[in-house]
Amino acid sequence: FNKYLFLSVTGRNDWFSTLNPNTNNIFYPSFGLSYVLSQSVQLPAWISYAKLRGAWAKTGSDASVAPYSQALSYGFGNTYMGHATAYVSSGGIPNTLLQPAVTRSWEAGFDAKFLQNRIGVDFTVYNRLTSNDILTSQISATSGFGSVSLNTGKMRNTGVELLLTGTPVRYGKTSWDMSFNLGYNKNRVLELVDGQDLIVMQQSRPGLYSDGGVPAYINAEVGQPLGIITGYTYKRDDKGNIIYNDQGFPVRGDIAKLGNSVPPLTMGFNNEFRYGSLFASILVDTKFGGKISYGTNNL
Repeated sequence: FNKYLFLSVTGRNDWFSTLNPNTNNIFYPSFGLSYVLSQSVQLPAWISYAKLRGAWAKTGSDASVAPYSQALSYGFGNTYMGHATAYVSSGGIPNTLLQPAVTRSWEAGFDAKFLQNRIGVDFTVYNRLTSNDILTSQISATSGFGSVSLNTGKMRNTGVELLLTGTPVRYGKTSWDMSFNLGYNKNRVLELVDGQDLIVMQQSRPGLYSDGGVPAYINAEVGQPLGIITGYTYKRDDKGNIIYNDQGFPVRGDIAKLGNSVPPLTMGFNNEFRYGSLFASILVDTKFGGKISYGTNNL
């Protein structure tokens, strides 16, 4: 409308071949509205461009489901009395009731450029609610399998994204462009299946086979970020010092939450240099807040 108000509407239906044909399709729409402020209002000369925007969307996914993983596969082993023996080669229990994960999200933000587009700012705040998320849960080996894929309740992601751009040098064939991006995401598991409060997604190798190591677990737990790490801590004295046994190894303490395996804060800083047809870039990419658990045998 008048080159400053824009509305976009989309509709899409996807069929996911990795899922049951009876439950593998989903329709999802989206709506977007943007208002180019610099096209409708007289702004100061140092503001080159300004836009406000907002959007709502629904999307579906089967990204964590591998092809043919929800069907039993078989193999042939050694022969017995001249006959080949067959076995189930699948490591996970097929779940033919899996449905696509559904995410409903909204976002709002603004874009602005200043000083003849030499400086730019792009800011976004978002909120995403995912239901029927597909997670892989470990199960008892006595079942004959090691894992099963499940649709697991609800999970929410909220956060902000910021992009700053600048051009310190623009002269003839020479230019220097800079960009800095920052993203912060807060994740929470809101619900799990059948009223469960915790699902063990992975267990570390140490301690898995009673080898004396210190096991750690990556969990989906209600009220916690997805991928929270829990594991054994070290026993400490009243002053907070680690207690060691006669062999000089730390004494194992209680199981506790050790941190989030997924970094909530990401940053990037990029520089691009051009001279004629020559081009060079330098990128620094960082993540903050993620934890790693490390435990070897007999620790």
